[in-house]
Amino acid sequence: MRLGTAISVSVIAFAAFTAPAAAQSPCPGNPNALGLARTVEVDTTGGPGFGFEQYKAHDFLVLNEVVLTFDDGPWPGNTTAVLAALAHHCTKATFFPVGKHALWHPEILKQVAAGGHTIGGHTWSHPRLCAVHPDEARYELATSRDVLEQSLGRPVVHLAYPFGSVNATVRTLAAETGYSTACTTEIGVSASGEDLLMLRRVPITGHDSLMDFVCRVRTGLTVVQAAKALARRTQEMVASWV
Repeated sequence: MRLGTAISVSVIAFAAFTAPAAAQSPCPGNPNALGLARTVEVDTTGGPGFGFEQYKAHDFLVLNEVVLTFDDGPWPGNTTAVLAALAHHCTKATFFPVGKHALWHPEILKQVAAGGHTIGGHTWSHPRLCAVHPDEARYELATSRDVLEQSLGRPVVHLAYPFGSVNATVRTLAAETGYSTACTTEIGVSASGEDLLMLRRVPITGHDSLMDFVCRVRTGLTVVQAAKALARRTQEMVASWV
């Protein structure tokens, strides 16, 4: 059942080496909190393109803004720890719980919803969708969405492909089962005109430095990776001159 075409995304404003933006609401007990810059509602009717060049009218992220996403769960240990960290910083994120896990721990799913976070689908049992029969893939996508919508009482139109397993058939099934946006595991920043059901993401790990974080947000690469890529492109350019 299609309940709507509007999606809400919580946006965090990140300023490197500076205090949180003054425009953000104060966070009780944590003056250095990340905070929440704003919540954006995007009308996906017609599939707007996002990017820095020809689709600027549709871009909802501006310089230094990011959207946090968390896959899997809900789990008593991990998910509750993430919720506590987000609450400590008075900020929001998008969660992609596995359908059957949401039934195992409905109380944690309710905590995620009560915290004002966005919730999307991550299939019913977390299979590699490209490796199963299309009928099974459709069941995984539709069942997860139905279970989450019944539990939450609101539309679920976001999706994250488990393991990043997606091809043309899976992408079509995602659209047919009611999803408006979907995240892959392809590393990078989504550029102009890219398919909303094939969005890239930027992974952030505990080993990343603050400079790595800044560089990843802008390029999808760490500082070292970006430097190597620049050196490689420079060598190729110089070689083409010879």
